[in-house]
Amino acid sequence: LAAKNKAGDALFLTPLRSDAGAALTRGIPQTDVTNPTVIAIAGSEVVLPDARDYRGKRVFAVTRYIEPLEWGLVTKIDSDEALAPVLALGRAYVVAIAAVSLVAIAAAFFIAHGISSPIAQLERIAEKMQKGDFSERVNLRRRDELGVLGTAINDMSEELAASYHRLQESEEKYRLIAESSGEGIFLLDRNGLFVFVNTVFAMLFGYEKQALL
Repeated sequence: LAAKNKAGDALFLTPLRSDAGAALTRGIPQTDVTNPTVIAIAGSEVVLPDARDYRGKRVFAVTRYIEPLEWGLVTKIDSDEALAPVLALGRAYVVAIAAVSLVAIAAAFFIAHGISSPIAQLERIAEKMQKGDFSERVNLRRRDELGVLGTAINDMSEELAASYHRLQESEEKYRLIAESSGEGIFLLDRNGLFVFVNTVFAMLFGYEKQALL
């Protein structure tokens, strides 16, 4: 939350996440016309998918202008922080797709040679992995290519399970950080609908969190 000072620069009215003493002491020159805070106090209400905040860090930001008070409101989140869960999930899916592709290729080869039962087991486990279930392991007591493939799939399943667990922890950590932040934070899906809002954001607009989601 910011307002214009006598010189026309942006002056923060509340503490910042990275600067608890920013209220009424820290400002941004009005010449920094790409800064979300300067944009907000100028009366513009925009979505900025790639902006830089007062720290010079890349952020997703949304600006609002409170006309009666001539204040600007900026809700933002660091780009790295916002994209980390998405990138981690994407990597997990890439590995899962690679595992399924590997099994499919192996299945085509071995079925042609009349080895159907072990392949059926591999396919069943691969389908579970694709759905996010990494609990089952391949049980093939063989020393041939199928045994090697089963061991590789088991190793991959363990790695995917660990990655998925880390992703869940990362998402929970992000939610805790966002909820404890002194700034209003929200996430929208590609249709412009809220998928997450913290308590501060809901309070700023006078809504219950459940009413926004």
